[in-house]
Amino acid sequence: MSVSARINPFVAVGCLGAVTLVAVLALAGRDDETIVDRAAEAPAARTPAKAVDVIDSTTPARSASAISERLFPTSPVAVLVDRRGGVAQSIAIESAKTLRVPVLVDDASAPAELRRLKATTVLAFGRTRAVAGARAVPLEPDRAAAEVATLTPGPAVQPADLIVVTRSLKANAAAVATATNAGATVIEIPDADPRTSPAVARQLRDRATTPVIALGRPFVQGFAYSLDIVRRQIEQPTGGLLALPGKHYTAMYGHPGAPQLGVLGEQGVRASIKRVERLAAKYRRVSKPEFVPDVRDHRDGRLRGSGQGQELLDRGVRQDLEAAGRCR
Repeated sequence: MSVSARINPFVAVGCLGAVTLVAVLALAGRDDETIVDRAAEAPAARTPAKAVDVIDSTTPARSASAISERLFPTSPVAVLVDRRGGVAQSIAIESAKTLRVPVLVDDASAPAELRRLKATTVLAFGRTRAVAGARAVPLEPDRAAAEVATLTPGPAVQPADLIVVTRSLKANAAAVATATNAGATVIEIPDADPRTSPAVARQLRDRATTPVIALGRPFVQGFAYSLDIVRRQIEQPTGGLLALPGKHYTAMYGHPGAPQLGVLGEQGVRASIKRVERLAAKYRRVSKPEFVPDVRDHRDGRLRGSGQGQELLDRGVRQDLEAAGRCR
């Protein structure tokens, strides 16, 4: 029995279809692989859950590592820069901005943070310690840009619902760059007190529910309190968020009805209010700072007792204060 050398047309079509399917699957596999690779190179930023988070750091390097830890769960590409190199930091920050990745300053905290980030490519600018995946980048803007161009940037950064505050944008440049690359709004507060700047107070008040991260030890004491004051707009009786500075208080001491305790007792409550206002007005005529009239009752805080006597004393102070308020 002879076997025909002629190919069955149905078999040919089936083979062609199988080959086509294999080719499509192969291409699809390569596309999927490319997508996975690109996704792996893209840093994923996050918004912290804490309403107020103060980083108790004493150096820009520690601030940079701490803000990276809070905002980037992972980042296969990261930047490491010489902590003493001004030019190196400038080029490093610009490169990190292009790639939208964290910037770390070379110190003892950097290697651990790079491991946590799972960074497989570390762009090193200037003299830095040896770390896994390090690639030295030339300290020339054009050559550095060419090196960065070989890497895939992260996804476009959307503005995050997060505010980062620092005493100095320049001193904490690396941490500021990392925060910006994560989409955060960065605000400079030189004295660490948002109450002293109307513009800063307004920014924080306009975003009253936005989480805030504060960079540095100067924010540890009192920042949460002052932030709450600003956002709730709790003002002093004389106006403004602070009793001082910028105001001088002119006061009369004593107690109404008791001349022996001071000038406050030389006349009644209404007359005392008018007298202290005239006193403040004299200072206003010769000086630019704001002068605030004030009274200090010697009875409050000096004469302390217990029982019925103390109750009568407190009642008297309260009545005098209420009377003074009606005179304003």
